[in-house]
Amino acid sequence: MGKPSVSKAKKLFKAFNGRSPEFLDTVHIKDYKTLVYIGPCLEIAYLADDGNSYRHVFRRSSRPQLAVSADGKQLFLLKGRYKFTGRGITDT
Repeated sequence: MGKPSVSKAKKLFKAFNGRSPEFLDTVHIKDYKTLVYIGPCLEIAYLADDGNSYRHVFRRSSRPQLAVSADGKQLFLLKGRYKFTGRGITDT
């Protein structure tokens, strides 16, 4: 991950959490070549770093497609018309 990506990630974290991240970590993501299509993702719920829980119900026109790796260990949200911003997930 290059410096511009780290800088953007820090800004997004701060916009959402209202503070700078306490630490940075590197995650190595396996290169999955085959995915299993599950279907449209209707909503997502998550617990943010600040301890607040959030739930986003995707508009029908914004729904991403849920897929999983062939080994069943990694989920993916593909396509869709949404963006993660300082307000959380927003449909576009």
